[in-house]
Amino acid sequence: MSINENLTLYIYINFYKAGEQVFSERNHQHRHILLEDEILDKFSLSIIPKDQRKPNSHLSLLAMVDCWHKLNINPYDHMICETPIFRLLLGIAEYLFRNDDFLDEAIEAALTDIDIRADDLEYCLSATIWENIIHYKDMEHYNLQFEDVSGFFKERLDEAIHINSIK
Repeated sequence: MSINENLTLYIYINFYKAGEQVFSERNHQHRHILLEDEILDKFSLSIIPKDQRKPNSHLSLLAMVDCWHKLNINPYDHMICETPIFRLLLGIAEYLFRNDDFLDEAIEAALTDIDIRADDLEYCLSATIWENIIHYKDMEHYNLQFEDVSGFFKERLDEAIHINSIK
């Protein structure tokens, strides 16, 4: 087995272990947060047919669940403090990790899809910057980074409002 095959196998095993720990039935006694595919498909806003969509690594979801796994966090223990955004994010992560085909597709895309590699690299770099700022408790750089990110989105806010209003 080559080093690439070993690394790929390790990555698959790591994410499957994370999903098993975080989303196993023993960790929570509830119904799934999101609706079933058949219902969701009826309300999809996408104009791209399901069989023609491009793979996505969902790197932020993979990283979030891996983090919960490594820190031994059960996100369902925090549902009492849930916000709609947290519930949606948890539901999407749950959906990804409870569907082996979807999870395999995401991992495969993260490992091999060069079309999304630049975006995934940007995510990794941003996460590393925030990780270092938090690790070193560097409030000066925290404020600078926060302002930088806020500025990035502020420039796009008017455009997003305009696009949303014409739909």
